[in-house]
Amino acid sequence: VLGQILSTYLNVLFYWNNIAWRPSLYFVWKEFGIVMRFGKWVTLEKIIEFIYSNVDIVVIGLIFDLKTVGLYSTAKYMLTLVYTAVNGPVGAISYPMLGSSILTRENLKKSFLSITSRIIALNIPLMFGIAITAPMIIPLIFNPKWEQLPLLIVILVVGEAVSRSLWVQRDIYKLLNLPEVYGKNLLINIILPLSLYPIFSKYGVIAFCIIKVSNDFV
Repeated sequence: VLGQILSTYLNVLFYWNNIAWRPSLYFVWKEFGIVMRFGKWVTLEKIIEFIYSNVDIVVIGLIFDLKTVGLYSTAKYMLTLVYTAVNGPVGAISYPMLGSSILTRENLKKSFLSITSRIIALNIPLMFGIAITAPMIIPLIFNPKWEQLPLLIVILVVGEAVSRSLWVQRDIYKLLNLPEVYGKNLLINIILPLSLYPIFSKYGVIAFCIIKVSNDFV
């Protein structure tokens, strides 16, 4: 917490000393209303996205034991770490690229397909690479108590690759001034597994992971 406070303070100090603009209480109410109408959906999207990203771990914690929670959380964290490192730079340039194409829907469509094809070109080889190497590398790092970890990674990597390859669609909706669409889609992705997880969890954590991957496809 102290690190975050110090980091924020130093950022504010840096901007204050290097940028001429200063905040003021003057603003246009009409523009404020437009920003708030758009921003409420973006905020709601972030909240739903957080719930969606963690609801599976919560359900596992309620149904299975602590060991299973640790196995699943580790597998998910390792995949997130790898995909964030690879896809992060793509995300940094994709939104400006889409924004420059908003003048016509045809250009926007071409940019979307171009970005998505490049992300898929990164993620599919990465998916197969992780699936092939995980059973060989994980036993060298972890002790035998983690023997199920490679299998969980192999299953979850499929859903991770799919969801990471199509994430740019949320930026499309914002550019089209439809920020509510992605949030509503995420709600379906929360409601659907909540009804299916308890049913299939009785068959074990592997069945749970398969349902998780199926939901990623949806």
